[in-house]
Amino acid sequence: IPEDNDLPVTEIAVGTPSFKAGSTTFVTSLTPFTLTATDIGLGVLETRFQIDTGAVQVYQTPFTVKGSGLHTISFFSIDRAGNRETTKTQTVTVDDAAPVTTLAIGTPIHTEPDIATVFVKGTTPFTLTAVDAGAGVKETLFKVGEGSFQKAVGPFTLSVNSLTKLTFQSKDQLENTELATEKSVFVDNVAPSVVF
Repeated sequence: IPEDNDLPVTEIAVGTPSFKAGSTTFVTSLTPFTLTATDIGLGVLETRFQIDTGAVQVYQTPFTVKGSGLHTISFFSIDRAGNRETTKTQTVTVDDAAPVTTLAIGTPIHTEPDIATVFVKGTTPFTLTAVDAGAGVKETLFKVGEGSFQKAVGPFTLSVNSLTKLTFQSKDQLENTELATEKSVFVDNVAPSVVF
């Protein structure tokens, strides 16, 4: 039997969705992790992994990591000669939360206490601001009436001259998408007329 003193080598692959910001790797609870081991001697016997302080498991198929926040994946392989690789680690931050978007409406504007609709002019600026505590905001989208969604880049105005619906939402770098919010808006560019 040939002597085998070479250690196996295990690599981890982070699937999608994932996003790297500096030294932090963001994933969701659906992101698959794949371990691949090689050994130039007698071959790999098995690969094992552990999530945080959980049980050590024998790797068979891609796995996921549950629970928001920071997690550590530890892994190593053993070859058929009994050589054990030094444990490696991969830290990831699980982020399943969508961004939160707020709407700010400038002037001129008129509101009524018991009416959800706001009254504005065609020159009234609308500003959408999104925040995300995890991987960060990727984009904020809005649409007017039944139109198509478009990216919000700075303040915008509404060119319609009637009652309409403003719909908006944001998504983060992991494609976690916020539920759409709707705001009823009446755009009034017509001055009152006096009939004698």
